[in-house]
Amino acid sequence: MPPKGCPINFKSKCRWCPLNPWKRVEICKFYRRQVISGVPWHWGADSRYILTEEEWQRLRSKALEIDSRSR
Repeated sequence: MPPKGCPINFKSKCRWCPLNPWKRVEICKFYRRQVISGVPWHWGADSRYILTEEEWQRLRSKALEIDSRSR
């Protein structure tokens, strides 16, 4: 069963999402809100992508921009 509200209908848990963080922040409201609130992501999905602090800040800025447009 995909997680409730999963935009790609992924059959496993969110923590194993196949999308990279940049694509995921664009299409997944749950992930976007977690990034905005500053939740540390050490999930299996993110361990494939080593992001620097600067890249996380850019990702958070992008998430804020997308979230403000969707409201």
